[in-house]
Amino acid sequence: AANATPHTHLYLLLAATWTLYAAASFRDPGYVEPMDAAAPPHQVIPPVAEPSATTTAPSAPTSHLSDALLTRPLCLHCDAVLLPRTKHCHDCCRCVRRMDHHCWWLGNCVGEKTHGNFVAYRAAQASLLFAIAAAALTAPHDGAGAGTAALEVTASVVCTSLCALGGCAALMLLVFQCALVLRGETTWEKLKRKHLNASMQLPPEMRPYDRGPARNVLIFLGCVADVAGASVPP
Repeated sequence: AANATPHTHLYLLLAATWTLYAAASFRDPGYVEPMDAAAPPHQVIPPVAEPSATTTAPSAPTSHLSDALLTRPLCLHCDAVLLPRTKHCHDCCRCVRRMDHHCWWLGNCVGEKTHGNFVAYRAAQASLLFAIAAAALTAPHDGAGAGTAALEVTASVVCTSLCALGGCAALMLLVFQCALVLRGETTWEKLKRKHLNASMQLPPEMRPYDRGPARNVLIFLGCVADVAGASVPP
């Protein structure tokens, strides 16, 4: 009777995995709206005038966009404002804030709003695969004949091996993502670090958005704003 009891923890892990998968797959990853969508219809965004010596007070803004925003470059592909840590995704055809990568398994970008869901999904996925491997390994074999028992053992070994391998792969990706979070960088920033640092005239191995492990985690969780990172060019 004890062996027939359902594995409640497996159902809970499965539900958590699918919930986190849906949250990472269907949520807005942090798209940046194009400049023409941010401006009122049929309104030309004026250029920022250079300050003159005779100017005594700042003039009233001609639109709801700030001068700092108007001076930022635009994306060549979608006309979005190139904010710090923004990258254009050619699969989504949109610019994404703090983009980590485009995940084909999710069908969505892993960005500022979905990165936490993605890491939590990886943790739940690894836990589910290891739990299934353990359940398959310890499953009772009550085959009536020798042939049936051998088939059950073979299926148990295959299921355990596949789930254990998948769990190890998910765990490695989880550890990699956690290491990036602690160091204050994304997958794309790590792969392009030397190129990005060269464009900003920084040392090749420097991580310009690293504020220390504790603050990096708080920024990742959205508890604090990366004020210092906003001063770094995109």
